[in-house]
Amino acid sequence: MSCYLVGSDEIRAIARHLEPIANVNAETLGEMLAVANVEACIHRYGDRHGPIAGGFLDSQEELMQFFQDCKFGPVSEECPEELIGTYVYQACDHDNWANLPIRHYLNGGHAV
Repeated sequence: MSCYLVGSDEIRAIARHLEPIANVNAETLGEMLAVANVEACIHRYGDRHGPIAGGFLDSQEELMQFFQDCKFGPVSEECPEELIGTYVYQACDHDNWANLPIRHYLNGGHAV
């Protein structure tokens, strides 16, 4: 299985889509989605490609900016089901995935 860091635009689109399902604001959902994806990248790659987010980011500052970008900003794209499926595939590869509330929200209130 591979993993990559999903873009902040896609994460914001998913967060806006989940907002009415989760009854949680999109900014909180964006952060939850970003954290789960970063955890999966770390789990998959460790520090083999770099110490931040499995090597996808270059600094702690870039990581903090990524989290902010996932929470705030315009949503320029719709959220088709394929986008949710792609996100789940990229974020589920870590030991804590089964316990995350975001997992429940991504399946419309049902466990994925």
